Amino acid sequence: MSDADDHPATGWQTESVRWNRLFDDLEAQVHQLERSDRVAQVAEQTRAARGGVALLEALTADRGREVSVQARSVGRLLGAIGDVGEDWFTLDMDIQGPRRRRAVLLPVSSVQSVAGLSGFAEQQASASARRFGLRLALRALSRDRSSLRVHLADDIVTGTIERVAHDHVDVAEHPDDQPPRRPQVRTGQTIPLWAICAVRQL
Repeated sequence: MSDADDHPATGWQTESVRWNRLFDDLEAQVHQLERSDRVAQVAEQTRAARGGVALLEALTADRGREVSVQARSVGRLLGAIGDVGEDWFTLDMDIQGPRRRRAVLLPVSSVQSVAGLSGFAEQQASASARRFGLRLALRALSRDRSSLRVHLADDIVTGTIERVAHDHVDVAEHPDDQPPRRPQVRTGQTIPLWAICAVRQL
C-alpha cells in the first residue's frame, strides 16, 4: 500500500496537485520565452487562433466547475475542470471519495460532448488558459516520471512516458505498482499524438 493510501490528504497533495505544479513550471518557462519578439509574435497568432474556438473559451471560463464529459473511447467522465491549454484540458475526478482525487488529461479532439457548462464564456477567458499545447503538456508529465494510463481508441497502455517527440510519445510499459526500471519494463510503445484519447493519473 502506498503512502497516498495511508494518508489520503497527503496523496491528494502529491498526486493530483503535482500536475498543476508541473504545468505552473512549464507556464513560467513559456512566459519567459515570450519576452523575445519572435516568440511573442507566435504567441499572439496562437491566441488569435484559439479565440475562435468556443469550447476552449467556455472551459477556461468555467475552471473549477463540475461537468460531465463524454470522451472518445473513454466514456463518461465526471469531474471539475482544471487546467486548460491550447488544445487540451484536465478534469479533477473523485476516486473513492474527495480525498482520492486524480487528474485526467483530455485532448479537445477526443471530446464528444460536455454537460454542465455555464455558457457564460467571457472574451478574455482565454487569457487565463495555459499558453502551450498537448505536446508540451505531455513533456511536463514525462519529466514527472509517474505511472500513467494512456487511453487509445482500441487499447490502453499503462506505463511511463519516456520521450515526447514532434508528433508522438514513447511509453515504457510496466505494471501500475512497479517503477519504470528495466526488469519491470515489458515493452515500449510509440503512440502518435493524434491517437491519444486521454491520459489518466494513477
